[in-house]
Amino acid sequence: MVEPLCRVCGTDLETSQHLLFSCPKKLEPLFPDPDPVKPLHDIPIFILIDTILASVWRYHHAIVREDQAFEPRMVLAAVDLAITQVRAQLAEKKRQSEEREPPPPVELPLVDNSFPT
Repeated sequence: MVEPLCRVCGTDLETSQHLLFSCPKKLEPLFPDPDPVKPLHDIPIFILIDTILASVWRYHHAIVREDQAFEPRMVLAAVDLAITQVRAQLAEKKRQSEEREPPPPVELPLVDNSFPT
């Protein structure tokens, strides 16, 4: 039995390996930068990867269910929007955390009250 071609890239067979790891069109939004492991905007790498993968899979399912074309530029725009939302959520969480915690005590300089005699 011959497996069909990938509906996203149309060049390779649709195997589980290709589906998850090697479809070039799906990898394009994941790795637009030569150094994809560096943190982006202080977002933990696991949250960043989850955000990117969620966007890619959302578009993958749109192809399968609604016969839409897979456009890497649209996926990148969705990733940018999702990252912006994650950054806002992390900033809000940090702000709320800082509100709950009292500020650290301020150390005042010691004053020498002795007068020379």
